[in-house]
Amino acid sequence: MVSKLYQSPCSDEIEISMFGSGFGESLVIHIGNNDWMVVDSCQMASTEEPAALCYLKEIGVSPDNVKIIVASHWDDDHIMGMSEIVKKCSNAEFYISGAVANKKFITIAFEELQANVKEGKKTGINEYYNAFFTLKERKKVPKLVSENCILLKNKDGVSISSLSPSSEVIGESIKSLIKDIEQNEYTTSISAPIPNHTSIVLLIEFGKDGILLGADMEEDRKFKGWSTILNNKLIDRNKSSVYKVAHHGSKTGDHPEIWEDLLQKTPISLIAPWKLPNIKTRYLPQADDISRIRNLSSQVYISSPPGKERKKTYKKVYKNKKVSMALERVKAQNMRADFNMIRVRKNITNDTEVWRCEIFGDAMAVE
Repeated sequence: MVSKLYQSPCSDEIEISMFGSGFGESLVIHIGNNDWMVVDSCQMASTEEPAALCYLKEIGVSPDNVKIIVASHWDDDHIMGMSEIVKKCSNAEFYISGAVANKKFITIAFEELQANVKEGKKTGINEYYNAFFTLKERKKVPKLVSENCILLKNKDGVSISSLSPSSEVIGESIKSLIKDIEQNEYTTSISAPIPNHTSIVLLIEFGKDGILLGADMEEDRKFKGWSTILNNKLIDRNKSSVYKVAHHGSKTGDHPEIWEDLLQKTPISLIAPWKLPNIKTRYLPQADDISRIRNLSSQVYISSPPGKERKKTYKKVYKNKKVSMALERVKAQNMRADFNMIRVRKNITNDTEVWRCEIFGDAMAVE
């Protein structure tokens, strides 16, 4: 019997699949007619392959069908493997926050930080450099995103728009990035002093429904990320019935008006947890975060229990052909075991149809 994992969506279905094993998250979204979108990237624990590419391969979808790639922001837990996705998905447009696209910053990144790439270090700088290098070879450039950008409108009535970052945040971030690069503050990763406030929050609308992708947007005393989004009245928005919860479910990633103005009553909430490597007490969401989100949602799914370590498998090579074939089967099982994935699907045009939810690997429903 074929596992449900391998069943690709129908052409008239919208799908959002979310991956996350504790450090790293990625979203793969079917937007109709076998066209796909990838938001952020994380890698499979067993193979270090980008989870998005691995999943598409498992369900028989060519990378050529990916039309949009979005790096919501450039924190390492959102972009490891991103350059491989850009390389393989040659038909896709690559969208990045305008906050990391200043010409001077790009020049510095190319000229002063190539040593990390040549030494083979796996860092956020590598991902940035390699993605840009791939686009340069194609004579293309990334598309810059700020609030109220339209990324897509297709014939099925699916539209994708950005709710952030604001022009004010972009300006402040660029100044800070350039200053710190010039002072040699960045050698392995790209992270503005307010990286989460530069996140690209996306709204996918279809029919009367929507999906809100909160990225790592936050709200605090100094930087009013969500308040800026909520105060933007330039466009009419569908209220969303599915919410990829912002910033791993943290308190700072929340705002009460998200649930009133942007979401339908009691939506389905999806959480990608975060755990600081090697520090057992640093993780999100906390118990009170889960309780808060559960009280506001009809269903809550988390892609991995908070604080859970990533599983890693190791490959062995044998000359015996029969043994090798057996190992390939084991390897495949292990690979699918670390699909920590939540998948929700519904018909694009039928507003009355309910979402169908599935979980794989360590993903779990919150009771």
